[in-house]
Amino acid sequence: MFDAPLWRDHFVMVGGGAAALTGLVFVAMSLHLSDIVSNPAHRHRARTILTALTVVFIRCGLVLMGGQTARRGR
Repeated sequence: MFDAPLWRDHFVMVGGGAAALTGLVFVAMSLHLSDIVSNPAHRHRARTILTALTVVFIRCGLVLMGGQTARRGR
């Protein structure tokens, strides 16, 4: 069975690393935007890397929000 408190530090570390790398990739993309836009291979690679790192960051954030229920408050 999955015991979330035992994995908390892991998800904090991986989520923090993914967030930092996402920021660095975004800055690198903005500095070299004309090169990325002009080459389809670079455009695809940049989009894929940015999406993958963002998904890892969001997934880690969702795991750290454990204990949530599907009920809506009134």
